[in-house]
Amino acid sequence: MKEEKRSRLSKAIEEFLKVYRQNPDRNYLQVYEDLQEGRRPSLPPICINKGWHPSEMESLARQRSLDEKEDEFTKLAKKIEGLTAPLKIGNPFTPYLSTSFGTMTLATAFGIKILFSPDNSDGNPKQHLPLKGFDNFELPDIFKAGLIPKIKEQIDFIKENTPSEIKIGYPDMQGPFNIAHIILGTDIFYLLYDEAERIHHLLQLITNFMIELYKALPLWIGEERMFNWIGATKRIAECSCNLISKETYREFVKSYDLQLEKFHGEIAIHPCNGKHVFDVTLEELPNVRYTECGIIEKTVAGSTDIDYALNKILGRPIILSVGQELVEGREEETIREHLEKLHQHPLLTFGYTGMYWTKKDEGYIRKLNQKFYDYYLERFV
Repeated sequence: MKEEKRSRLSKAIEEFLKVYRQNPDRNYLQVYEDLQEGRRPSLPPICINKGWHPSEMESLARQRSLDEKEDEFTKLAKKIEGLTAPLKIGNPFTPYLSTSFGTMTLATAFGIKILFSPDNSDGNPKQHLPLKGFDNFELPDIFKAGLIPKIKEQIDFIKENTPSEIKIGYPDMQGPFNIAHIILGTDIFYLLYDEAERIHHLLQLITNFMIELYKALPLWIGEERMFNWIGATKRIAECSCNLISKETYREFVKSYDLQLEKFHGEIAIHPCNGKHVFDVTLEELPNVRYTECGIIEKTVAGSTDIDYALNKILGRPIILSVGQELVEGREEETIREHLEKLHQHPLLTFGYTGMYWTKKDEGYIRKLNQKFYDYYLERFV
C-alpha cells in the first residue's frame, strides 16, 4: 500500500516536471524575479480567476474533509498535481508548496487551539485567552511551540520527496497585531486602552517570536528551495488594523512593524483593502517595498483604487499588487485600463476575480487570459 502511495507521488512529480519544462513562459517565478530586480515583468503579470460560487461551496467543503483523512504521501501528491492546474484556465503557475496551517498558525505558539472545519480551512480559535496570562509568559521555543514543529516536519518531508524545481514557501506569518487579535478576540479593542502596558508586552512577545522564526525558516528551507518572493517572506498582514484608526496604529502597532522592517531591511504590506491602512503604513514605515490595492465589494473599511494608490507611491520603487473583483460586462475594459498604468509605474501585478463566474465559465476565462497574455507581450515586452 505504501509503495502504491509513493507511486502516485512519483507520477505527480513526473507530470509536473514535464509541464514545468514545456511552459517556461507561464512560470510566475520570472515575474517575481523581475519585480524584485526593479524591472517591468518580461512575462504578463496577470491572473484572472473565478471565485468560489455559493453553489460550489458544499462540494468544496466535502472534498476538504476527505483530503484531511489522506496520508502524507497522498496529500503531497495532490498538492503537486494542483501546482500546474492554473494553466487549465490560461493562468500562469507558481511552482511552490505552502507550509502553512492557515492564518492562525503562529497564534498556536501562544496557546491558541484551532477548531478546523471543512468549510473553513483557516479554522477558528476554540477559545480566546486572557491578557493577564501573558504577564510571565516566556518566549515560545520555535522547536516546540504550537504548530511550528509540524511546519519543520513539512519542510523536511517536501525537501526529501520532491525535486528542487518545486520551491517551499513560508507559513502564513500574519503580523503582530493580527496575531494579538486572534489570541485575545474582540476584547483587544478595549484592552488597548484599559490594559495598554500589557498589550505592548504581548505585541513585543509576538514580534520577538516572529523574528526568531524568520531567522530559522531560511535555514530550514535552504537557498535552493526557497520561494523567494517579498510578498510572502517579508509580509505583514494588517487585516485587523482596518478596525482601528490611524492614531491607534501609530500608538500600538507601528513600533512592532518597524522592528520587523528593520530586521528584513524592507517590508511588504497586506493592508486588506482599507485606505487608511494603506496610507498609514506608507506614511510610517520608510522601507515599504510592496503593498496592495484594488476594489473589493464587501470590505470592513472600504477599498483603495489603483489611481489613488499610484498617486501615493509614484517615484518610489514599490511593487503594487492590484487585486480586484471584476464587474460583469466590464471585464476587458477594466483590465485594459489597468494595464495602461504600467506606463506610469512598471512594478505592477494584477489579479482579478469574477465572483459571479462558475465552472461553466472556465472556457471564457481561458480565452480572456489568453487575450491579455498576447496583448501584454505585444504592447509591453
